[in-house]
Amino acid sequence: MRESKFSNNSFFKKFHKNNSGATLVVVLIVVAFIAVLGSVAIAGAMVNLKMKVVDKKAKKTFYSCEEAVDEIYSELGMVSMDALEAAYKDVMDTMVRSQKNDVPGSDDPSWTNYSVSRDPSSFPGLSNADVELRKKYMAKVVNDLTDGSFNETSPMPLDSNKFRKLINSYIGVDITIDAVNSAITAGTYRHPYVASVGTCSYTIDYSSTSLYIFNADDVKVEYITDDGYKSELTYDIGIMLPISDINFSSSAQSINNVPAMGSFSLIADNGIIIDNNKQVLIDGNVYAGGGGIVFGDSSRTRFIGEQVITNSDVTTEKQTQITFSGSTQLWCNNIIIPKNYRVGGYEQPCHGVELNLEGQTFVKNDLKINGASSKVSIGGQYSGYSNSGISDLNKDESSAIIVNGAHSNLTLRTSYIYLAGRSYIVYDGTTEEPYRTGESLSFKGDQEAYLVPPTVVNNAAGSVVGNPCSDISRVNGTTLATYLKNEYFAKSLLDDSMPYVTKAVNGQYFIYLNFKDAKAASDYMYLILSSDTDFETKLTGLGISGTDADKATAQKNYMQNLIKVNLKDLDQQTTGFVNASGSVTTSGVIVSAEVTGSNASVGAAVSMAPLSDDAQQLVTNDLKNRFKSLTTVLDMSSYSTNATDFAGGIPIPFTGQSGRTVNYNTVLGYGSSVGERVVSRPDIVTASQATAGEGVSSLGGNIRKYGNNEYAIVIANGGYTYTASSGFKGGIIVSIGNVNINADFDGLVIALATDASNGNINIKSDVNVINTISAASLIESICEQVSDENADKLIKVFRGTRTGGGSGGSGGSINDKISIESIKYNQLVYFNNWKKTDVD
Repeated sequence: MRESKFSNNSFFKKFHKNNSGATLVVVLIVVAFIAVLGSVAIAGAMVNLKMKVVDKKAKKTFYSCEEAVDEIYSELGMVSMDALEAAYKDVMDTMVRSQKNDVPGSDDPSWTNYSVSRDPSSFPGLSNADVELRKKYMAKVVNDLTDGSFNETSPMPLDSNKFRKLINSYIGVDITIDAVNSAITAGTYRHPYVASVGTCSYTIDYSSTSLYIFNADDVKVEYITDDGYKSELTYDIGIMLPISDINFSSSAQSINNVPAMGSFSLIADNGIIIDNNKQVLIDGNVYAGGGGIVFGDSSRTRFIGEQVITNSDVTTEKQTQITFSGSTQLWCNNIIIPKNYRVGGYEQPCHGVELNLEGQTFVKNDLKINGASSKVSIGGQYSGYSNSGISDLNKDESSAIIVNGAHSNLTLRTSYIYLAGRSYIVYDGTTEEPYRTGESLSFKGDQEAYLVPPTVVNNAAGSVVGNPCSDISRVNGTTLATYLKNEYFAKSLLDDSMPYVTKAVNGQYFIYLNFKDAKAASDYMYLILSSDTDFETKLTGLGISGTDADKATAQKNYMQNLIKVNLKDLDQQTTGFVNASGSVTTSGVIVSAEVTGSNASVGAAVSMAPLSDDAQQLVTNDLKNRFKSLTTVLDMSSYSTNATDFAGGIPIPFTGQSGRTVNYNTVLGYGSSVGERVVSRPDIVTASQATAGEGVSSLGGNIRKYGNNEYAIVIANGGYTYTASSGFKGGIIVSIGNVNINADFDGLVIALATDASNGNINIKSDVNVINTISAASLIESICEQVSDENADKLIKVFRGTRTGGGSGGSGGSINDKISIESIKYNQLVYFNNWKKTDVD
């Protein structure tokens, strides 16, 4: 084989023998370079890891600060809603008030309805009620948050330290404790806290619909971790009422404004009485004072007007039929079907009443069905809106529905029912406080369920004494209390200190269960009415099983059967039931019951919705104060012009085309009754003595008829009776004394009282009472028919309410306004200018 020419090359051999050192250098260089890259990579990773740790801790401190801020926001929201509720209630309480006319030299007190009165010169777009609400709201906010006082004309600086202390308490930090303050100062406090508040103040801005704004600037929240990481979150707090136009009538309830006087058919200082066996239709608004509305024996009455209002009760005699149509709002204190009523000095049983509530029904206190064989049907909406609190035992301030009458039926087919209170067991002829039950709607047959079972009382006595018992000294109170607190199935619901209460009634002692609060009483009735399966589930949740569970079920069933037995005793003939539908809100249980022959069944018809909710509470206050307004004054906006123009002559609606001026002297001293507020008693006396002639006729005594057409104005001092032969078919009747209606009438009747025996409107025939006339136009027309002197006498009778804003003073449609119950706290409280700082 031929040898390569390079194989013996000396240069190549020399190079090959010496190349091992160079390779090592290269390898070392490469390794060093890789090591440097690795170190850089590791160092970068460590830096990145450290940055991530720092970022994580920073985020933790920041989020902790943010959570604290959220808690402060929520608490301030609750405070602001409480302040709004208090301010709203205060405005509604005094919405209708008397104040001096602002005409120089005038002493005329002008009734001002703040819900419709406006002052555009100072606060465009806001009613007086809106402005006053804002003042009261801000005064409450300032006081609650800083203990400061509100000065409308000169805002005072507020104590920012007190505000800092308060909002720290919202997040569980009590800076009044020295140890807490020392830790904060030393930087060793390990919870979020409010480090400082710059300034606290409130501003007045008349260009803003809010008017008043509370400000807390530079509120700083800090949080420091164990290893020294700290975040600071700084922001500004603002609280105001930004809603530009609040509707002071609840849109949810479709409540109208106070109706104009001219829309009424009947206004009675005392009562409206439907005579026995009469058939009556009333179309038009109705008002009755302290005598209420009374339906006589076997009468038939139907209301189809917009509003029926009484400051007292709606009561019936036997076999009446009463219907409030679907278009009618009924406002009253109580609706009572009595057990007995007095006629000619003798008691008669009330029975066979039929009552249909088809529209909106607003009852301040109770619906009481005490008469036998009564049928009550509730449709539309029903609101029993009074509830003065859990601890208050005032039965007149707790709205409920109570069925005590034998053979009586109650049917609920409402779209909305609201019962703010509870029923009570009342002891006649004693000084014992009433016993509050757990139901908002109850039957007489369930009352005995609240008594301690007789067997339990007997065990405590060591012998048979029963419940009620005649000798309470035989019952060992300690033994009884011990059993109820440890053995009774509802022991968790009873008051720990004293689980029973004793009532002395006519020589007997009734021993009742004593619940720890109102909700517990409702839960007790709900337990009794539950099925065995549901009851066992509840017992399991309470950790009760085995023999104890069997004993508890037996106790529950004893109470349930007791109710059924009492119901059968109450009604063995007809079916009584409650069939709840629609939206239901109650403070207690609504009990359903059905009795057919010898069978009775009971059950909880509805669950409870909380009454502590802000919106519900505002609705309750709205209804309560709305009733006060309706029964204090009737609006005469259709007669009204601006209050400053009213004293100079006939109001504009009365002048018409005649152009005549009739002097209207100032009227002093508005009376205490609604009737006296819409008409002038002294001027009725004067007008009833006017000389006959020139459009004025004498109807005998102190009675004058103004006008000679089919529609006239009758002014009577001493009472008046309208008949088919009176010579006119309608108009206006104004009387001091009783007014008797014996024929169909079209128009307005007003009766003023001199004492409790008169001021009544008595309907004594089968009649239709309607109001198709324009009262303002009729007064104007009559004034044109008579002399200036007689027109002056006539016009001064009618004074009414001046709204200060004229007939158009409501300031926009109801749809343009925000209902009070729709306001949420996030519309009242806002945080601005957030700044975050992280400190390592």
